[in-house]
Amino acid sequence: MVKMNVLLKNDKVHLVLRIIIALIFLVSGITKILDPAEFGKVIYSYNMVPNSWVAVLAIVIPYLEFIIGMALLVNLYPKYSLFAGLALILIFTAVSGYRYITGDVSDCGCFGKLLQRK
Repeated sequence: MVKMNVLLKNDKVHLVLRIIIALIFLVSGITKILDPAEFGKVIYSYNMVPNSWVAVLAIVIPYLEFIIGMALLVNLYPKYSLFAGLALILIFTAVSGYRYITGDVSDCGCFGKLLQRK
């Protein structure tokens, strides 16, 4: 039986996990970049930011996801990239959790039209 400490210290495991996380960010960012208007509608439906921010966030968030994904993929500033990715995931999780608690289980817009929750 392999101990968890051995896996956590294994460079190959780190590489595989980093690539998986990078691909998730890349796919998520690209699908939203291709249809910013649709992502803007999702942000608007959250009713959590002023209307004047919706268009800006619909552009900035997907590119931020893409940049983090690329940085992770090519191992550019890995600690900062992982921290930025973790921060985004925590924010997205908090927003999704809040929506779930308040009874809104509509599509989160996480992967644009590629993967929609009905």
